[in-house]
Amino acid sequence: MYGNLYLYYDSATGYNCAVAVKNSAGGAGTAGKTTVSIFRCTAGASTGDACTTDASDDDSGTYTSYAGPVRVYAPNRCIRLYANIWHPTNGRIASYWGGNANLAEHC
Repeated sequence: MYGNLYLYYDSATGYNCAVAVKNSAGGAGTAGKTTVSIFRCTAGASTGDACTTDASDDDSGTYTSYAGPVRVYAPNRCIRLYANIWHPTNGRIASYWGGNANLAEHC
């Protein structure tokens, strides 16, 4: 594991936010390509669906610590999360889909 994908929700604003944070195994402190994306599923999607999306936000660049935050307005909607962390010296990639390892969405 090269880092963590964090999801936050603000019930006062209806926004979901996400950030991908590198750890020491992922080269934290050393510049390397890091990506985080958040997608809003169309209305009616439910847990377990490979949903169609209608809004998104992403951040990708060469970062030493984290990518993001990214956000999408999604009250009462499912969202999809994605992150990539490329290790700066060995070139290996760690990809994360959230909410959990088996589902690509969080409802």
